[in-house]
Amino acid sequence: MTNQLQRIGDDFAPVSVGENFVITPQGMQVRGNPDFDACEVFWKRLRSMERGIQFAIGDTARYLRERFGDKADQIISAATGWSNETVRAYEWTAEKVPMETRHMEELTYSHHQAVGKLAPKEQNKWLDKAVAGDGEKPWSVSKLKAAMKDEGAEPSYWLMVRCKSAADRDKLQKRLEAEGYTTSERGA
Repeated sequence: MTNQLQRIGDDFAPVSVGENFVITPQGMQVRGNPDFDACEVFWKRLRSMERGIQFAIGDTARYLRERFGDKADQIISAATGWSNETVRAYEWTAEKVPMETRHMEELTYSHHQAVGKLAPKEQNKWLDKAVAGDGEKPWSVSKLKAAMKDEGAEPSYWLMVRCKSAADRDKLQKRLEAEGYTTSERGA
């Protein structure tokens, strides 16, 4: 196993999950002889990783940009294999849908992406409806989108404002969103 891990290199460094499991691009490797409970915990952690990976990428990209500014692109674009558009989409959804609003145990990332353009209160309303679903199971993404469209959840009016700086834009955007307005960023 050591030779294989050395061969992987820094671009695809192995990820240890607990003391017995290592995830590599080729799959999962077991160290030692984990008991039933350790295997069960690992299985649940895999499910968490699978459910949350898009938000994890988006939240990480946001953190890197806030922490390192333009220099963050050296990390973000360095041999990940993700297109810039993919990372930006994950980042957008992570920014627009706060952690406390996310229902990842019951819904998919795509559900959250569908409500991202709405104000936080509206996001909660629609995600709660999607979780409740039809009584037996949550709504599909297409059912959520159709319900939102039927009830006119799409914004009806637009206002474009030129700000003097990114900081002013962020401040105004946060204030408007706190008041229940939906915002959308566009470059100058």
